[in-house]
Amino acid sequence: MRKQKYKVAFYDDKLEIIDTYDITTKDDQETFEVPGMVGKDAPFAYHINYMNFGFAKFVIDQKSLTVFESNL
Repeated sequence: MRKQKYKVAFYDDKLEIIDTYDITTKDDQETFEVPGMVGKDAPFAYHINYMNFGFAKFVIDQKSLTVFESNL
């Protein structure tokens, strides 16, 4: 892992973006919290590396992958 900055987009059930967050990961982190999301309900789906700023292998959860495959 290395330090990296990218965006994450959160979608509602109509696949409209309800929020985006700038994320910066560090080479000594395996997990982290997104301060603006702590305590909020989980979004319907999310898109890691929204706008393609990051360069890495990003894992998409199965629920979000199914949502995008079914609706794009």
